[in-house]
Amino acid sequence: MKKLLLSVSMLFCGAALFAQFNTSSVNSTGNLNQSNVLQAGSTNGSTVDQVGNRNDSDVDQIGDFNSNDVDQLGNRNEGDVLQTGDFNSASIHQGFGAGASENDRNRASVSQNGNFNDGHIDQYGDAGGSDRNRSAILQDGDANIAYNNQVGDRNRSAQDQIGDNNITTVFQDGDRNRSNADQTGDFNQSYTDQSGDDNRSRMRQNGDFNFASELQDGDRNRSNVRQVGDANLSISDQLGDDNRTRVIQRGNNNDSDMDQVGNDNFSDIVQRGNINESDMTQIGNSNVNYTIQRRNNNDSDVFQVGDFNFSDTRQRGNNNIANESQIGNSNTSQVHQGFTGAANNDNNDASISQVGDLNNAHIDQYGDAGGSDNNNSDIVQNGNNNNAYNSQAGDDNTSTQDQTGDLNNSNTFQTGDMHLSTADQVGDLNNSFVNQNGNNHISDVDQNGNSNNSNVNQSN
Repeated sequence: MKKLLLSVSMLFCGAALFAQFNTSSVNSTGNLNQSNVLQAGSTNGSTVDQVGNRNDSDVDQIGDFNSNDVDQLGNRNEGDVLQTGDFNSASIHQGFGAGASENDRNRASVSQNGNFNDGHIDQYGDAGGSDRNRSAILQDGDANIAYNNQVGDRNRSAQDQIGDNNITTVFQDGDRNRSNADQTGDFNQSYTDQSGDDNRSRMRQNGDFNFASELQDGDRNRSNVRQVGDANLSISDQLGDDNRTRVIQRGNNNDSDMDQVGNDNFSDIVQRGNINESDMTQIGNSNVNYTIQRRNNNDSDVFQVGDFNFSDTRQRGNNNIANESQIGNSNTSQVHQGFTGAANNDNNDASISQVGDLNNAHIDQYGDAGGSDNNNSDIVQNGNNNNAYNSQAGDDNTSTQDQTGDLNNSNTFQTGDMHLSTADQVGDLNNSFVNQNGNNHISDVDQNGNSNNSNVNQSN
């Protein structure tokens, strides 16, 4: 009986010893390399491989079932890993595999506080070695995933995740690129891809179920994306050099899609409210776009092809739609459906289409004390140096202005409710002026030829 008790006691003792078994492997080839490993817990695993001179590695594992892999090939590299919790995984590769180039003076750190987090940093792959790169991953929560790949020299990346089930991915191929990705909340995703030199990207997500993607292919591009709320979507693509974009979304279920192809383009998109959508495309050089949407269910679509085009969209209210298309050079398009501090303006629809050069189109749908609602305005200009303006202050007004030719001018003012105005001009140097004040007026202007003039005033 004593032998049986002794055997059972030894069995439990052996199981306890096995459960507390940590493993650590350190391999250094070269001179003045240093590695420090601290493991407190059970079933943690750490592997450190250093080939070169003056490399440094510090690994702290506090918890159970954590894993770590640090590979350093080159000189004066530094890799630091801190894992607090259970089932976390961290990998730092500063040079990897047989025959790879040496990578010097890189710094990488992974800090994990929680459970089931995964952080991975690769700093290698350039033909001459990837040198002087900096990468940091901070994960505070559970089941977060972060990956950074740096190919080139002097790149910087910082990824912070506070919450659960977040994913962030950063690719940097080139020199002197900068990327910051911050996530606070749960189930957020961000993706950054930088190819070229001297690009800058910043993403901040505060809330749940947000998604942000940034592609930069070229040099000296700048992108700043901030999302506060839930289920917001931002996609930004910059192909070319010296492009600038800013996207701010506050609220829920907002959607922004921005594409810049060319050089020196600028776009600023601000959406505050819920279920707003903005689509912006710039193809060419030195184009400028401003889009501001406040309240809910607004939709803005801007398309610019050419050089030196300018568009400005401002929507304050609910269920407004603005479409602006410009093909050519030095065109200006503006749609204002309410300003800051004004009453809400709801269910308005504005459309501008311009083909040619040096055209100007402007639509204002606001001004009524109680808000200007259910208005519709459409401007189409084909040619050069045309000008069109429409102001709608009231409800249920409709205006159509169509100009084909050069140096034409069309102005329509609608104050009150349920006005209808149509102005069509074909030719050059034509002028149309329509002023409707009161309710239920109808005006139709058709001018075909050159240097025609029409003046209509209606009131009651």
